[in-house]
Amino acid sequence: MSEQATPKPVSETDLKDLKERMKLIAEADPNQYHNELSLKRYLRAFKTTDAAFQAILKTNKWRSEYGVASLTLDNPVVKKHMETNKARVLRHRDMVGRPVIYIPAKNHNVNDRDIDDLTKFIVFCLVSKKINTNSYINVKTSKTSKSSCVLRI
Repeated sequence: MSEQATPKPVSETDLKDLKERMKLIAEADPNQYHNELSLKRYLRAFKTTDAAFQAILKTNKWRSEYGVASLTLDNPVVKKHMETNKARVLRHRDMVGRPVIYIPAKNHNVNDRDIDDLTKFIVFCLVSKKINTNSYINVKTSKTSKSSCVLRI
C-alpha cells in the first residue's frame, strides 16, 4: 500500500481571508462552521477565496435543505439500512488514505428498494462525524465477492 499523498499547500493569505469571512457566517449560524482542514480543501478545489467561499455557502445551503443534520442513528431510514447491512464503512483506507464504503450487492433487491432512502443512508455514511471510528457500523473483515461495489470517498 502506498503512502498517503501530501495535500498541496494553500496560500496563508487566502486561508486567513476565508477564515475571516467564515467567522462572520459561523457567528451568525454555528451550523455553518467549517474547520481549517475543510477550508483548505475548499481553497484547493476552487483556487480562489471568492470561489471557495461561494462553494461553502452552496454546500451549507444543500446540507440544510437536504436535512443532513437529521441523518442520525435514530433516523428510521438510517436504522433500517444499518439493520439490513446495506453498506458499511471499512476500517481500512484506500491507497491515498480516504475512507472506503463497502456496499454488498447481495443485500440489495432491485424490486424492493427506495433510491431516496438509500441515498440518505449513503449521505449519512459520508458525512457522519463517526466515520473514522468502528463504533456505529458493523466493520467485519469479509471476503469481497464478485457482486459488490466499493465506493471511495
